[in-house]
Amino acid sequence: YHMDILSLIGTMIVWVTYPSYNNFYAPSFAQKAVAVNTLLSVLASSVSAMVFSAIFTGQFKLTVTDAQRSVIAGGVAMSSNANLVAEPYQALILGFLGGAACSFGVHKMRPFWVNRLQTHDTVGVTSMHLYPGIISWVGGVLLFLPLNNDQMRGDLQSSRYQYKLELDQILNHNKGDGDAVLAQIYIAPMSIATGLVTGMMAGLIARKIKKTESKDMYLDTVFFHVPDDFYSQGKEKEGMVEETHEMTEAQEFDMDDDEEVEDDMGKTVHV
Repeated sequence: YHMDILSLIGTMIVWVTYPSYNNFYAPSFAQKAVAVNTLLSVLASSVSAMVFSAIFTGQFKLTVTDAQRSVIAGGVAMSSNANLVAEPYQALILGFLGGAACSFGVHKMRPFWVNRLQTHDTVGVTSMHLYPGIISWVGGVLLFLPLNNDQMRGDLQSSRYQYKLELDQILNHNKGDGDAVLAQIYIAPMSIATGLVTGMMAGLIARKIKKTESKDMYLDTVFFHVPDDFYSQGKEKEGMVEETHEMTEAQEFDMDDDEEVEDDMGKTVHV
């Protein structure tokens, strides 16, 4: 629990700097729009995370897990090209849905993966990236549906957007005939398929590696180079612990054998 609380420092840093992730591939003339939309999205996901955390946990109590992951799930939900064309209210909606999807994955889908599919998501990748990523994918498809030549290059762009976006340069090979939507539709299945294939390859390789016994998992000598006197120091510490334990047991035994007598004041004392 204390480590989870401490990790919120890292969550706060990621929350503040998440626009830089989405801005990395954005052209310079679009970075301001991407940053604003991403910040609006993580703000909405923060609110959504707390709301659904109270709902899913019961008794309207919050969990640290939602504070760690769901509050920045809005950045994932705004990570597709939707961050270029989304208006402020659309960014808030996508962020809210992203936080809800992440919280749902933590509380409902993670137990399902473990109990039904025997698959353990160690660090919560599916709840943090898969479900908000699907929200981002669907949002990108819906927002790119109305794009045509007029909205990309013509007069309709100035009436729809508060800022000038050179979409014909952002969307490679886009002719305004719906190919941007097709690119959005293709990319999610491609990403999921790539992750499944590479994940299975990593799993097959991991199965070939010699397993570490449970009793050796917390020994430094198994994973690290240790000094020459490491073993002697360890034995000395082990002996001191055993000696202390024996002394404690002896003291308890002596206390059990004490005789109870009453002093002059009528109080019971051990002798």
